[in-house]
Amino acid sequence: MHWEALSLRIAELEKQEEEKKEKRAKSASRSDPVIQRRHLERSDLQSFGVKELNALCSTLSQTIQDLSSDLVGRLQVRDQLRTEQDAMLLEVQDLTSL
Repeated sequence: MHWEALSLRIAELEKQEEEKKEKRAKSASRSDPVIQRRHLERSDLQSFGVKELNALCSTLSQTIQDLSSDLVGRLQVRDQLRTEQDAMLLEVQDLTSL
């Protein structure tokens, strides 16, 4: 892959990442105010009803699943970019040895 193609690929990945961030921000702003809090004290949790605790548990499980999927995707992109980088380095090495 040539430098221009790599630059285009990086720009494409950055655009996808920005879209994901916007999507996460929109979904967070629409969720329950209780769930929006980053840190819940024990006393807060004790005051919740079963329904609220179940909703919180479901939201946390979904967030974990979403973040795990995001991580896997990012790791795949990283590995692909490293492979492309290795190929380019070999190409450069071949060109400089001539």
